[in-house]
Amino acid sequence: MNLPVNTAGSIEPHARITLRTGHDTRPVRLAIEATGAGIGLTHLGLNSKNEQVLRYPALT
Repeated sequence: MNLPVNTAGSIEPHARITLRTGHDTRPVRLAIEATGAGIGLTHLGLNSKNEQVLRYPALT
């Protein structure tokens, strides 16, 4: 529960948080998407070369 709560406390007013869940028997998946500026790659310890690790396919 910390991740959704922290997300809500870190976004700008009028921003949107989208939670998606899904499963293929196991494991359960949770995707959290928020509008806004986000966290810069330098703060995550990443650079543009390995940015793709942050991108996951949308849950359907």
